[in-house]
Amino acid sequence: MRLGKKGCLFLKTKDDDKFFGKSNILTIIYFNTNDLRKKHPDFKLSYIDPKTKTMKKKPHSPNKIWFAIFDKNGRDYLSPKDFTNSAFMKQMKKNSSEIYNYDDYPIPSELYTKMKESGLEKLFTKKWFEKQYKFIDNQLKSI
Repeated sequence: MRLGKKGCLFLKTKDDDKFFGKSNILTIIYFNTNDLRKKHPDFKLSYIDPKTKTMKKKPHSPNKIWFAIFDKNGRDYLSPKDFTNSAFMKQMKKNSSEIYNYDDYPIPSELYTKMKESGLEKLFTKKWFEKQYKFIDNQLKSI
């Protein structure tokens, strides 16, 4: 799967996913760190230093991917580090049974129909997908 400068992926979690639970859909919004560094130089990568157990900040690494995960309830989980493209995709594949690229489905109902073919929980309705698309559009425009 080819990644752009910024974008979004929808992931169906695996049935044995211990963190997010089975039959969940995660929304992954990603950004190329070169764009973040250029457009928002003050935006830093926040992480917890394992030795001191304190929150630290550092500049994003060049030519990598940084992302945020949003679960079905809208909670966000920020990536604690920058990833290479291949490491990012490997991580996404490891935690999912199916991956859908937002750019491949310009209309929310198209993605809903495609994902429904392999089964969806009742929570994931056309209206949920429409709400997600509005949220994603706003996030991607903000960077």
